[in-house]
Amino acid sequence: MEAIGGGGRCCCPASMQRAPSLEDGLPLHWACLGGQVHAAEQLIRADWDVDGRDKHGQTPAHWAARGLAGGKGAARVLLLLAEFGADMGLQDCRGFTPLHVASQRGQAAAVEALLQAAGAAASPADEAGATPLHWAAGNGHEPAVLELLRGGAAVDARDIRARLALHCAAAAGEERVCRLLLRAAPAAQLLARDAGGETPDRAAARGGSKPPPSSQPQSRQRR
Repeated sequence: MEAIGGGGRCCCPASMQRAPSLEDGLPLHWACLGGQVHAAEQLIRADWDVDGRDKHGQTPAHWAARGLAGGKGAARVLLLLAEFGADMGLQDCRGFTPLHVASQRGQAAAVEALLQAAGAAASPADEAGATPLHWAAGNGHEPAVLELLRGGAAVDARDIRARLALHCAAAAGEERVCRLLLRAAPAAQLLARDAGGETPDRAAARGGSKPPPSSQPQSRQRR
């Protein structure tokens, strides 16, 4: 997915582009990152704050959503946090919710847990106006895109550059994701223009990719 300032791919906020260091988080954060459900529960019962923040504004749910313990491990920890009242809509210093984190990293099981059981909103916007669907689509995470669409993510949401998730997928050459998005909403998305006047077709061409396919099969010509 393109950086908001243009040029190059930007996969995540700076705080998530590296492995966390010891000073970054609190014990509950680390237990959640590792998918250690029993340890996390013990810490919560010992009054560690389920919404406590690290120096980047991220909560234990943000750390769990990274999915370093595997999809099912992350999902179990997220469900535990939700059971103890964690707010899944809290944003970090870049405006990322736990759902943004899981979507950007392609953690489909965590996305499903957040949407179906933890009650997370499906289309929150980060500081650049990008929703989890923008991030999953732009990074080609097809299973996460499917979960987001099933959970009611807004296909027509636009970021601050007026880009749809389809623009992001097309620019990255993610044809399968483009097909999913076009099946979920009218093919009029193909004509949608971003703030620079680009349609998804133009975004794909600029990125050296094929244009997104039409959502409707082409009819065969009669002989």
